[in-house]
Amino acid sequence: MAIVVDAIETGSKAITSASGTTIDTTITSVDTSRSIVLYTIRTADSEIRLKRHIFQASLTSSTNMRLVRYEAANAKDLTVEYTIIEFAAASLDSLQVGTVAVTSDPTDTTITGVTLAQTFVVHSYKTSGNTVGNHLPGATYLTSTTNLRIDPPSAPAAGLHDAYYQVVELSSDLIVQSGTNTFASGDFSDTVTITSVDTGATAAFPSGADYKISPDARCLLRATLASATSVTLDRFNPGSDAAVLAAYQVLEFTGLAVQSGTTTIADTATSANPTFTELGADSVVMNLTAYLNSVMSSETGTFPDDLAHSIVLSATPDDVVLTRIGSNQAISIAWNIIDFTAAAGAQPIARPLTHSFAVDRAANY
Repeated sequence: MAIVVDAIETGSKAITSASGTTIDTTITSVDTSRSIVLYTIRTADSEIRLKRHIFQASLTSSTNMRLVRYEAANAKDLTVEYTIIEFAAASLDSLQVGTVAVTSDPTDTTITGVTLAQTFVVHSYKTSGNTVGNHLPGATYLTSTTNLRIDPPSAPAAGLHDAYYQVVELSSDLIVQSGTNTFASGDFSDTVTITSVDTGATAAFPSGADYKISPDARCLLRATLASATSVTLDRFNPGSDAAVLAAYQVLEFTGLAVQSGTTTIADTATSANPTFTELGADSVVMNLTAYLNSVMSSETGTFPDDLAHSIVLSATPDDVVLTRIGSNQAISIAWNIIDFTAAAGAQPIARPLTHSFAVDRAANY
């Protein structure tokens, strides 16, 4: 067996300051009890005010996706690339969604018991974005079968940081390994050991970090599968830093084909094409957080003007494009393509799966 999806829907949404703080998008009807929403963002913001372009992303009905941000005034133009996945009933053991106010460091939320080895988390949030503690999503991970933890940079004031979580428990055809890693001050690349996996069926994702100091460029975190037994975590090197706790998730899809890699977008370019094998009709580019899974190629230097990078899968299964808006520095982006099995009678759709799985937790971090 393998994880089966009934539907995959993707789209692109152009957003400006005039779009307001709540943006609704009509989608093809899905069963919300079996569907998750992922997204990535593309924007260039020299002021690095995440409150203008970080969203809670949720399904408010079977035909509506809602994005909510803290502030619209003075927002930069941005593009949201979204992916909605409706899992087949036989492949989904449980789906829990909800909103939590992040007011303590850490913030713990009780959930109904899940099987950790079959469960991943996707999270998105809205934030006031005026101080470091309110800007960032923090590391998001399960500490037990019944506890979801958000570990922010510091404890935001009430009402300034609200996270939306999707806890996804699939069948035993998914094997999940997750954990945290502490980067020492001045350490920007670590390798963690995992139980051996099938590298042709496995993808690694970052799940946020508890950065304690500005600027937000320190959010740039990348997770890559280094071997069958190890994951490499890289973070942006601003030249000076403090210790950072980072979370990660490793998803092994039994019976499915997974392609992964890293691609560099040059400092004068806004897009690049990864090298991959032609995709099946029901493939998706999956990212579990909104703008994690990227680091500056130079590792040091001035801060990037674009903290968000969308991953776009074209209409044909032989072309994947990594796209960004700003182009002031080279950046290296990790990508994962999962070729899902289409359910019998379902119409397979080849499109990007944005989101960050946090599973890019996301801002979806």
